[in-house]
Amino acid sequence: MNYQLPFPFKRAFLLTMFFCLLLLTGYVDFVAVICINIGLYEQHQQGFFVPIVVGAVVIIVSLLVFVCLSKTIFNHMKERTLQEM
Repeated sequence: MNYQLPFPFKRAFLLTMFFCLLLLTGYVDFVAVICINIGLYEQHQQGFFVPIVVGAVVIIVSLLVFVCLSKTIFNHMKERTLQEM
């Protein structure tokens, strides 16, 4: 038995959560880029700036949430944190 890693299943679960978060952030950013593209393509219509602004705000917010949650996940994956729990 390997006694070096106290909670190997927790580490695998946290890595899985990180990759799911990465995929979700990528999907949200992809939809936001499409929204910005639609806003830039339809410049001849009134209110064309709304999809551009919303897409930019969504990208900024999703990246901030991704950074904060990924820091939290990686802090929980440290050996010291795993041994204390």
